[in-house]
Amino acid sequence: MAKKSYLFEHQIVDSSKTTLADQVHGILCEEIHRGRWSVGDRLPSITDLAEMCDLSSMPIRQAFEQLENEGYVRRQERVGTFLASMMPQSGASRGSIGILMLADDEFEDTNPMLTSRARVQKIIDEAMKIGYQIETVYLKKVDDWQSADSVGRVFSNRVKGIISLHPFPHPNPETLSDDKLPLVFWGPPPDNHFPCVYGDHIYAMEQLTKKVIDMGHRTIVFCPSPLYETNERANIYFRGFENAMNEAGLPVDYEVSERIKNIPDGDIVSLSALIETLPDVTAFVCDRLKKLLDIVTIADMTGRSIPDDLSVVGVYNPLRFHTRNEFSTGIQYPSHTIIEACFTLLFDMMKTRKSLISRVLISPQIIEGNSLAPPRAKERSVSMAQSSSETAENQ
Repeated sequence: MAKKSYLFEHQIVDSSKTTLADQVHGILCEEIHRGRWSVGDRLPSITDLAEMCDLSSMPIRQAFEQLENEGYVRRQERVGTFLASMMPQSGASRGSIGILMLADDEFEDTNPMLTSRARVQKIIDEAMKIGYQIETVYLKKVDDWQSADSVGRVFSNRVKGIISLHPFPHPNPETLSDDKLPLVFWGPPPDNHFPCVYGDHIYAMEQLTKKVIDMGHRTIVFCPSPLYETNERANIYFRGFENAMNEAGLPVDYEVSERIKNIPDGDIVSLSALIETLPDVTAFVCDRLKKLLDIVTIADMTGRSIPDDLSVVGVYNPLRFHTRNEFSTGIQYPSHTIIEACFTLLFDMMKTRKSLISRVLISPQIIEGNSLAPPRAKERSVSMAQSSSETAENQ
């Protein structure tokens, strides 16, 4: 289980997806932007911060060095570290962008929490380039999300617009009243409330499945996650897979996909038993990395080689497996493009006080990895079996 620590109530997780130093740096940036310290104030020492979050001093030191290089802080030998600027390189601030997030302890899965924290850091990086600070607010599921876009209610009066990283029902009036802030969702919100920016999931799954088909696979199974059992997103992914299979004239095994959906992530025994009943399947397309990792684990346990004996691909960021240089074939959505689109929608609403664009869909990028190859080994084994059978008949 990943180790959990906290710094100023922000959770830090020991994970291969992001370094401890990057997490600490992002948290300190958030706290600087939200006004925890004024220019000239001395920040807690490296030792104090390390004790506070139960980490070694190394990631804290690395985060401080990055802040110093960016112009946020100045360090004085034997005296301490002082806040030098609220913006990097003493740049003038044009205001603040609010980020609305689900509180860390409300996540049922560590991976989505890490994804949200990584998105915050990327928004901070992009905002700094155009002279904006970031103010982050964490809410629990029971909190009043509907009031988050009211001026001065949840965010400070410095905030000009909000990017929400958590979906929640929200009305979308064409014209914003004076007491409301522009709000954009990163990701599809529930009940089709807009505006929002997110990846084109149908197109992404179509392209990923076509990639598998182009490799020569003909018996392919879609692996839905139980996480999305009641989520429209699962239907979107399956629709993309179905479109690609139908276009290629290949059969879609709805029954097997439904059975896989009913197997919890991490239930290796049940999933392995099901896979053993599918000897003709040469590739799996997963809608979640956990399911992909389960299949990789099963292949290792049963002596199958990925991708020679079995290919597996998945949506979202490619997963590292086996060795440091081996990644799954998968899909990425360029985060800087998503953030730029979010900013564009916000700035347009700031200027016009209207919400004229409902959604922006971002095209995916297929990342070539080590988990997809033509089904050569499968073809060789079938050919060898047929040859052995013909030899036996001749004898």
